[in-house]
Amino acid sequence: VKPTYEMYPQAHNEDTQFDYLLVAHANSKDWQGLQQQFNTLFGIGELPNILHYGIVMHSMARIGELESVDKLYTQLLRRKMIPTYPILHSLLLAHYKTGDLNGCFTQFELFEKYSIAPSASAYTIMFKVYRGLGDIDGGLRLLKKMTENDKATITETHFAILIHMCSRFTNIPIAQELFNVMINDYDILPTGAGVASLMDVYIESGMPQEALKLFKQFA
Repeated sequence: VKPTYEMYPQAHNEDTQFDYLLVAHANSKDWQGLQQQFNTLFGIGELPNILHYGIVMHSMARIGELESVDKLYTQLLRRKMIPTYPILHSLLLAHYKTGDLNGCFTQFELFEKYSIAPSASAYTIMFKVYRGLGDIDGGLRLLKKMTENDKATITETHFAILIHMCSRFTNIPIAQELFNVMINDYDILPTGAGVASLMDVYIESGMPQEALKLFKQFA
């Protein structure tokens, strides 16, 4: 992508050409090249648009570059830009990747502040935050809130994280109830992830036969 971009300067009047270049750096995990290319815009008298910020911030967030993500966020706000979903998701992901679990709550509130609906992916991060904090009650409250706001965003992954949390406390009744609710109330057919999460609860509770029985049932 990079040689092609450099070979056809006449095509650079379209923003998407530069977007492809940033995405190429991100997908090839060339973080240094990505940042240099982004900074090049300032050098040639152009300014990054909100799409450029989203691409770079998300790439930096994936490797836990919280300082870079925060710096870019401050920069775009200073330029009076309105954050988009990729921007907010990047902030949330960056804080989670660096282990700032409590900071994730502050970042998640930004979705409401800017009237942007969180995706299933953003909710997955928050369920993992509750798992990291060992707060199953908080996780259940989040599930209830999702059900009230947008039930369609709830996936098996969300239930699997909650069920797996029960293995820490060997809370079999809650794990079983969540598994049944997932199937009966949310019409989510269990795959390996959901079945394995309940099997873990049985195993941690010293009930390997129940785990084996569940495995055979869904095999």
